Amino acid sequence: MKNDPDLVYLREKREGHHSSITNIARPSSGYFLELIGEVLHGGLANVAAVSVAVLLAAGALNLQSCVTAILFDNFTRALYIIAVTALPSAYLWGSLSDWRKGRGNISEEIWEEIASSEVPFLQRGVSFRQHHQLPGTKVWQPCIDLVYVRKRGICTVGESLTAAMLDSLTWALEWKVQALGRLLAYDLGLGRRHVTKDRNHTPEKLYKGLINCSTSCYIQKDSGNLVMYDTILPRGRKGLQKYHKITLELDHCKKQCLRAIIQRTEDPVEGEIFLVDEPIEVGSIAYLLLSIKSHPLVHWFANGIADLSPKYQSNTSRFTWDLANRSCEITQALNVAAVFSAPPLMFVTEKNLSEMICHNVVAEGLPHHAASIPKAVREQSLTHQMMSLARKALNRQIGIPPAHTESILAATIMHSADHYYCDLYFGHDCRSTFLGADFTSFRTTLIAPNQYRTRKLLCKQHLDDSICKVLYESCHSVDPAFADSALFLGVAT
Repeated sequence: MKNDPDLVYLREKREGHHSSITNIARPSSGYFLELIGEVLHGGLANVAAVSVAVLLAAGALNLQSCVTAILFDNFTRALYIIAVTALPSAYLWGSLSDWRKGRGNISEEIWEEIASSEVPFLQRGVSFRQHHQLPGTKVWQPCIDLVYVRKRGICTVGESLTAAMLDSLTWALEWKVQALGRLLAYDLGLGRRHVTKDRNHTPEKLYKGLINCSTSCYIQKDSGNLVMYDTILPRGRKGLQKYHKITLELDHCKKQCLRAIIQRTEDPVEGEIFLVDEPIEVGSIAYLLLSIKSHPLVHWFANGIADLSPKYQSNTSRFTWDLANRSCEITQALNVAAVFSAPPLMFVTEKNLSEMICHNVVAEGLPHHAASIPKAVREQSLTHQMMSLARKALNRQIGIPPAHTESILAATIMHSADHYYCDLYFGHDCRSTFLGADFTSFRTTLIAPNQYRTRKLLCKQHLDDSICKVLYESCHSVDPAFADSALFLGVAT
C-alpha cells in the first residue's frame, strides 16, 4: 500500500511537501453526453428508433410537406398519432426495466406479513445491538443481506405497475429534466442558484452540513468528532476499498470541520494512517460517507411507512395514515433507484454499489443518536430541533406509537434534510485524489431537492392531513425555507 500512487500526496504532505489535486481532471464534454444518456435511463434508444421510423414512414422531406401531410393526409396523421403515443410508451417501457426485472415490483408476501404482524418494522427489519467497536454504545442494525440488496435494492414491499408507471413519468418529466439542468449549468459555468457560486467546500460549511445531516448520528459525545467504522468507499475505476476507521475532526467552538483521519486497518503499520486536510478532499470524503453510509440507513428505516398503510389492514385498532400509500410508493421507487440507477454516476458497477451499501449499513449500523449526540450539536443542528419538535407532537398530539413515529421522521424530515442541507452547505466540486475520481456529477445530479408541479409531494401541500400539518409546522418554526421547498411526504428529492 505504501507505493499506491494515489496516496503519495498524503505522505508527501506529512513530510512538508506541497500537495495538489489538479491531476484529477474535469471530464470532457463527451463524458457528459454519455452521462446524459445514462440519466435518461433506458428509453432514449427506443425514442430515437420510433422517431426515425415515423419520419421515414411519413415521407416528410421538409417542414412544409410535413405540415401539409399532417393536416391533409389521414394516413400520415395516423402515423404521427401513433408516434405521440409510442414515444412516451417506449420511454416508460425502458424506465420500468428495474420493475420488470422484479427489483421494485409489489411483494404480496411482505404485505401479508405486515397485515398479520403486530410487530413494527423497526423491530422486524432492524435489530438493536451493541456496537462492535465502542463498548456502551448501542446501534440500529438493518436486517438485510447482500443477496437481498442485489435483488431488490433497499426496498421492501415494492409498488404496483400503475404506481411504477406514474413514478417513472414524474421522474422523466421533472426530476431528470432538472437534474440535467443542474449538470449542464455546473459544467458550462451558468449561474443557476448556488451551483456555480459555491463550487468549493469550506471548513465552516462542511461543519454545518455534517451536523444537519444523518452523519450527525456518528458524532461521538466524548471526542466531539464524527467517527465511522468498517466503511467501504469507491476508489475510482479500481474498485472498492475498505477502511477500518474514518474520523472527521470537528471544532465545535470554531464551527469547522478541520480534517479527515483515515485508518485502513485495525492495527495499522507505518503509512496506513492518512491525514487529509485540504477542504476539497475532506468535503469529497464527507459527501461519500453521507451518500453511501448514513443516508442509505435513512432509506431503510423509511420502509416502515408501509406499516401505516390502510392496505390489507385486518386489525382495525392499528394506527393508519391516510397518505401512507402515497408516501410508501415514492419511497419504494427511490429505494430501488438508490442501488440500480446511481452506479454510472459513481464509476462503479451495480454489483459493487450493492456490496458497498449492504456492508456500510450492516457492518456498523446507526448509533443510537439520542444518547450520543453532543450538546453543542443538539443546540446548533436545525434538523435535530425540527425532529425533536415533530417527535413530541406526533406522539402526544396524534398518539402515534414511537416506532411508527421514527419511520415517519426518517421518510420525511430526515431524508429531506439530508438532501437539502447537503446541497446548501457542501461544495459542488468533488474531485478527489484520495478516492481517485471526480464525483462532481454524482453530487450535482442527485442531491438538490427538485420542484414538482405534476404531483403534490410536499407536506405543505397536504395541510388538511394531521401528520403533514404537524411535520410542516414543526419544521417551519425552525427553518421556513426548508419547510416550504424541500419537506417531502416520503423518500423523494
